[in-house]
Amino acid sequence: NGYSEVALYATKDAARAKLKAWRDNEIAELKEQERDYEVLEDEDDECRISWCGHGEQVRIEVHEVELNK
Repeated sequence: NGYSEVALYATKDAARAKLKAWRDNEIAELKEQERDYEVLEDEDDECRISWCGHGEQVRIEVHEVELNK
């Protein structure tokens, strides 16, 4: 559906904690809906989960950027 969401954090550890929270939330929702799902990537900086025969998926990624102050 093209939905996207962005969160900004000052540290990579905080961004990784948010990734884990989003990951855990997605899995909890899929379990609640009794959907079969597959975790395709599960790293500190990237998570990809697929369901509906790989017709639907979510990607959660940490990207480091330099901000001009």
